[in-house]
Amino acid sequence: MIAMFYHLKIIIRNLRHNGLYSWINIAGLAVCLATVILVTLWVNDELRFDKFHKLGKDIHHCTDAFDGRMEGHQSGNGKSCGGD
Repeated sequence: MIAMFYHLKIIIRNLRHNGLYSWINIAGLAVCLATVILVTLWVNDELRFDKFHKLGKDIHHCTDAFDGRMEGHQSGNGKSCGGD
């Protein structure tokens, strides 16, 4: 318990002596952690897409062209997208 307060005192001392450098490092760490969390949430959402459906592995998403609008947009199994 005493060691924890000793390390806390050293951390505070270093923040005072190297103020700007320390805050730049802390801000960089915060940005990196936020980015990792957001990317992890995004990947998790992409991997779980259509998993709720009992035939989710057979659902495909097809598009013919994309020029700002979704033309030729359809969802369904492989046969509705022109598959075999």
